[in-house]
Amino acid sequence: MIHQHPFIRITASFALGIALGYYYPNGWIVVLCVIIAFSISLLQKFNRYHYNDHLCGLALCIACVAMGILTWITYPNPYSQELPKAGYYNAVLLQDAVEKPKTFQCIAHLTDTAGTQYKTILYIQKDSLAATLIEGSQIDLYLKGTQEQTFDYYNKKNIYSSAYVPTQHWHLTSQPDSTMFGAYAKRTKHHLLEVLQQHTDSSGYALTAAITLGQKSSLRGTTKQHFAASGASHLLAVSGLHVGIIFMAISLLLRPFKRYKNVQKWGQIIVILLLWMYAFLCGLPPSIIRAVTMFSIGALGIITGQQNYGINNVCFTAFIMLLYNPNYLLDMGFQLSFSAVIGILLYVNSQRSNFASKREQRQVYLTMPSESKIMSEANKVESQRSELLHRLFTWVKDMCGISLVAQLATLPLILYYFGTFPTYFLLTNLVMIPLGTLLVYACLLLFILSPTPLASWLEWPITFLTSSMQTVTQFISTMPGAQITNLHIGLFQAACMYALLFCLYRFYKHPMPQTLYPVLWSIIAGLVIW
Repeated sequence: MIHQHPFIRITASFALGIALGYYYPNGWIVVLCVIIAFSISLLQKFNRYHYNDHLCGLALCIACVAMGILTWITYPNPYSQELPKAGYYNAVLLQDAVEKPKTFQCIAHLTDTAGTQYKTILYIQKDSLAATLIEGSQIDLYLKGTQEQTFDYYNKKNIYSSAYVPTQHWHLTSQPDSTMFGAYAKRTKHHLLEVLQQHTDSSGYALTAAITLGQKSSLRGTTKQHFAASGASHLLAVSGLHVGIIFMAISLLLRPFKRYKNVQKWGQIIVILLLWMYAFLCGLPPSIIRAVTMFSIGALGIITGQQNYGINNVCFTAFIMLLYNPNYLLDMGFQLSFSAVIGILLYVNSQRSNFASKREQRQVYLTMPSESKIMSEANKVESQRSELLHRLFTWVKDMCGISLVAQLATLPLILYYFGTFPTYFLLTNLVMIPLGTLLVYACLLLFILSPTPLASWLEWPITFLTSSMQTVTQFISTMPGAQITNLHIGLFQAACMYALLFCLYRFYKHPMPQTLYPVLWSIIAGLVIW
């Protein structure tokens, strides 16, 4: 697999270097890695045996590790780790203000009178002016004091403090330029949110805004808890799943033109443009940018005739993003999204190989003698009757397989960050993914038809879908044992779990001797007991 997808070793080694740079930011490690890589290269040059390819690959991996460490060390980090003292600050919002019960929460870039920069979570007292704050807004404020932010997730993003800002202690100095591309995207997103608000009730609006555009500020805490306990919280975060839904819809529309090669290439260009348009409508959040970039690279692979290298494309995307900003490696969303995508691609590739074997059986049938074909055609009527059931079974199997693989691929990270596990995630996704897909399609159609009276026809379907999703998640979350809690694991345990999952996948692809099965089960039992 590594030889077929070379960017796996490159990206993995580069990510390992960034992790080493985070824990051990020492330039001597870079020098040592370079010396080792150079020595291995010399050894490979004078080696006359068949290990040359392995030595060359090892040298490349060590060089990528050095490159990752150097990228982390040299990446500029202007933020101070000290707590901001009481005084006056200029603040630039790094995200839209998120509505809370009594405040608006936002992450801001603070600069004091001496020029020292901080990254802080601000809780601004709720009023009409605070509701207008968006990414890029500049405010002048006075801080009476700050609180230390000890949550490791925020610390990895250089956020070490939080502060409450009452209304009388801040004033707005400027809003982002409306001519800027990002600001225009935000304004477009707000316009679409107004369209949803006009054609849905309050509960329906909160859910549709979260699922279609990633706006979760209006969601109630009970709704989030029901989705999390039932294993459907990924639907509330606009990510690769939503981009995949859009990609599937566009691909179905272009399927009649598949036999025309030139038209197919232009169709992939259309796919790329439409996906980036959807990202633009969502306000260009990082999760959508990651997903659209991966799908765009896949579409470019189809254009160039290299569509079978999905995992390599994903790893290449991750490498470019980490090279641009190594802090992405510490981002929980980055880790979860790429883990899920790689797991799904491995499952799809295995299913593709099974499909290829079935296709070979079909070719054998076509080469059968005519008498045998006639005998085989005798059951044609019965097979046509069962075709619908077969397709339904295949869909259920693929849906369960993808849900199971995505959950397993992200399980170590979920246990590391949250310590919870939704027991009925298979049942939930089997029902919720089709409902979520229909909801996304209905809302996109609503956006298109919003200037016309036909938009009112979509109000009932959207209301029905949102109420059904809320009912399903509430029912599953209240079932006995719906969520297992207090399963926190350490970083080393998470790494061991990923190593075990990789071994299981390799054993699935290449069966191991029966004598090794007791060893494998011993490892699994030891991990469970630990």
